[in-house]
Amino acid sequence: MAGLKLVLPEFEGPLDLLLYLIKASKIDIYDIPIAEITNQYLAYLHKIDVRQLDTVGDYLVMATNLMEIKSKLLLPQPELSPDEPDMALDPRDELVSQLLSYQAYKTAAAALKQKAAVRAKYYVKAPTTAASDLQIPLQPGVIDLNQLNQTMNLVLQRRLAKLPVQKEVRGEHVSVRAQIKKVLAYLAQCSGTVPFSNLLIAHPKDRYQALDDTVTTFLAVLELAKNGRIDCQQNDYQDDLLVRRLEA
Repeated sequence: MAGLKLVLPEFEGPLDLLLYLIKASKIDIYDIPIAEITNQYLAYLHKIDVRQLDTVGDYLVMATNLMEIKSKLLLPQPELSPDEPDMALDPRDELVSQLLSYQAYKTAAAALKQKAAVRAKYYVKAPTTAASDLQIPLQPGVIDLNQLNQTMNLVLQRRLAKLPVQKEVRGEHVSVRAQIKKVLAYLAQCSGTVPFSNLLIAHPKDRYQALDDTVTTFLAVLELAKNGRIDCQQNDYQDDLLVRRLEA
């Protein structure tokens, strides 16, 4: 490394300078010769304009860290017994970790800069909007009444889709427990199998009552079948469900 002459460019910070010195000297970043790198680093500091305090401050902090690491490496290391695991830490580990992280970010920044340069070559036409008072009359025979009706329906669908949805939540009129008692009482009066439709209200007053009665009755039948109190059969998936009470 003696006699190495470096034409140093502008650096973004002390880590940038260290990476440059390591690459220029072809040094393994995981095994940095701290003494040699520190000497080169300090030689560069002597070339910096000391009046630029904002810039020099960061470099001086790194120089202090390098000299501290160098001092730790010069100190004799305690001898470890064969039975004692090697737990000694390398004083350079933290510096190597910082350099590797900085190198990764620098590589990513270079890739993004390259993408930005490629993207800068694209030219996008500005959007063109028609004047608000522009009117384009339809030519006779271009559209018929049926098409106008379809267009109107489409406009209405889009309009309604933007409106808030309002739904009415109704309370449960009949509980599953009450419906179980009702189903068992009805089956007790019948012999053999009974169609599921016979368990429902014959003439519900509205669609909400019909829906509530159907769902609650079906849940009651499922609960009774699970408990082994009734048996359910069906000849085809579209046929009515046949319900039969089992003897206790």
